[in-house]
Amino acid sequence: MSEPFLKSDWRRLRALRERFLADATADYWKSDRELELYDAVYAQRIGWKWDAVLEAIDQTGWKPQSTRLIDWGCGTGIASRRVAEWSGISKVAVYDESRMASRFAATQHATNDIHADTPSAIDEIPPGTLLIVSHVIGELKDSKLERLTKLAKSADEILWVEPGSHELSRKLGHVRDALVDAGHSVLAPCTHQNPCPMFQPDH
Repeated sequence: MSEPFLKSDWRRLRALRERFLADATADYWKSDRELELYDAVYAQRIGWKWDAVLEAIDQTGWKPQSTRLIDWGCGTGIASRRVAEWSGISKVAVYDESRMASRFAATQHATNDIHADTPSAIDEIPPGTLLIVSHVIGELKDSKLERLTKLAKSADEILWVEPGSHELSRKLGHVRDALVDAGHSVLAPCTHQNPCPMFQPDH
């Protein structure tokens, strides 16, 4: 944060949370200050989740072979900052339906000496790309999630992190099945490539 929190900032943070809970599919960023506040507070929890995910991946011995990274639905870019530092990938593209968020995310990468592109759309995934997706399922209508899943099928490597709520984890499970059907191998948290047994009718 470039400035200390003011009472008005705490009010903005509460309003951001209420706006998100009211309609997560809406474009709820109103200013760069809101993005800065979100990055300093709410995004840090997402960063901690990514720290745990990357630590767990390290235990498997896997490292991405990709030379570029796309952060789809980047928000403030907290996920791609964590992944870029962990992987050493320096070619980054940050995409969000909010152009304000994309620009903010790119600015945050610049503080780590990484130039991040801000494409206005992601219509295809180039070869040699690690696609990361973080906490977006709850913000997507089914049709947009279907398009994102189709896009993800073409990525060489994918890291996808979502909250563990019942509804969202089931949606992510269906995405997982679609990616496995497309030929992807699952590294974690599942230890197998079979359909998730939790989705069986008797479960």
